[in-house]
Amino acid sequence: MPLPTPEPGPEGRPTTSPETARPGLDDLRRVGRWLHESREMIGRVIPEIVEDRLRQHGRVEAAEESYHRLRHEAASLRRELIQLRGDARALRRQLVEIGTSASSAVARLSETVRALEAIQHWQPRPLAAEARQEPPPARSRRRLATLLAAGATAALLAVAALMLPSKPVPPATPAPGPALPQPAAAPPTSDRPPAPEAPAPPEVARLPDKPPTPLRDEIRHFRVVDVSGHEIQVIVDYAYGGDQGTRDVFIHAAALQEGEELRSRVPGTSFPFAPIRVGGGSATISITKQSDTGPSVSTRIKICMVSIRTQAAFVCQTFPYTKAWDS
Repeated sequence: MPLPTPEPGPEGRPTTSPETARPGLDDLRRVGRWLHESREMIGRVIPEIVEDRLRQHGRVEAAEESYHRLRHEAASLRRELIQLRGDARALRRQLVEIGTSASSAVARLSETVRALEAIQHWQPRPLAAEARQEPPPARSRRRLATLLAAGATAALLAVAALMLPSKPVPPATPAPGPALPQPAAAPPTSDRPPAPEAPAPPEVARLPDKPPTPLRDEIRHFRVVDVSGHEIQVIVDYAYGGDQGTRDVFIHAAALQEGEELRSRVPGTSFPFAPIRVGGGSATISITKQSDTGPSVSTRIKICMVSIRTQAAFVCQTFPYTKAWDS
């Protein structure tokens, strides 16, 4: 059945009722609202996506920088480990040599003691003329020890008597008795009176000896010579009292950056050291940096006295000094 055709209006256009025109307006409004919401969503989401992408890119760059830095630190630690292993092997060889020398010294000392014992127990062979005579009685060890103790006591008493201040002894008064005949007096040779005796020197009181002042371990007079962009020379004066022994005691220097004490050493620098002796002296230590560890800046130099026997540092001193290290 055909639909009725609307009659044309006064201007020749078909007339439409509001009921038939409402569905088309709703669709247009709905499409416009969708376009507006889509535009707002795109304007809000796209900047967030771009910002997130930039943030992720920054994280990737920071991770790459951390990776490169950790790789350089691992390489420097690997080189330091190789150097420390070499130092440990050298120290082990020195310990073996020291042990060999000590063993030979003990063996020589034992031979010397045996020779002294043989000399002590050796007795000369009597001659034929003396063979018929009776041998002298042998002194016992106890008697010999008694004689030695008595001699030592007498020596100590003599030394003590010499140390005491001397006093004049008055002449002894003779006891009354029968008069003895006196010899005739010799005629005087001249009228000159006898010379007066020299006065005795005054007694000087002896002061007690002042006990020596123990030497204190210290590091002082810090100086630096800037050799190049990869090397400096550290010169310090030290005083060592010998409380850690007389051997295997060294002084060590390290260039430090800003940061934690254990991880602030300049990457690529070595572990230089110099031996020290008991008393006072001066030490020169060269700090060098590898050429493939990147540029660095150190702000202080830490110097320590280290004992190999105790495997620890017993005196440390930090001095401010800024150095720009080349790559």
